[in-house]
Amino acid sequence: MSNDWVTVNWTPQKLSEFKDEYAKHQRDHMGTFSFDGHTFVVGYAKYLIEHIERNFGETQDEEANEEASE
Repeated sequence: MSNDWVTVNWTPQKLSEFKDEYAKHQRDHMGTFSFDGHTFVVGYAKYLIEHIERNFGETQDEEANEEASE
């Protein structure tokens, strides 16, 4: 088994596209789908989306705090 890590440079646009692809497959929790040249397990994708959305929110909060302090 390979331990190659999947690297995707997430942007709000890319996340939106990923969520669209996930929505097409979300009924098949054990199935997989391809996105950006990588294969994702449908059941895992839900949690990945939640994680990325939280991190985007934290990043935006940090940027707003930095701008306010300038």
